Amino acid sequence: MSFLTAVLLGLSLFAADSPAMGGERISGPGFEGVVIMEDMPGRWTPTRQQIAELETALPAYAAAELKRLKLTLSKSLSEYKRQYIGRAEGRRRTIHITFFHDKTDIVKSGKWLDGPMRVLGGGDNFLYAEYDTDAKTFFSFGVNSPR
Repeated sequence: MSFLTAVLLGLSLFAADSPAMGGERISGPGFEGVVIMEDMPGRWTPTRQQIAELETALPAYAAAELKRLKLTLSKSLSEYKRQYIGRAEGRRRTIHITFFHDKTDIVKSGKWLDGPMRVLGGGDNFLYAEYDTDAKTFFSFGVNSPR
């Protein structure tokens, strides 16, 4: 992605607070997140362009999935911080997105920047999604259970 494209998309990248993880913060219209860079088998680092593509498609996909699942979020997607983690299975590359609501202790403390986090329970304070980078489509979206 060129600098001009990044400016047009409103993206910005910042060094993460956790140099050990090697994450990069990324933000754009309606989202703020961190790209988690893990040096291990089955992981890869998503690009800014891939994040921009999935973020563009996310609102419509999330709305359709919530309707299909007969769920309602009490919060706007823009109120969630995100972690983006690249996963590879064979030739398939996906991006796992974990969402943390702004009002949660994980966000307030900055722990969401420290590395991959898995949260059990918490209801719609925590969401997740999976995006296929080759197909340029989501294939999973969910809301954590209440407990």
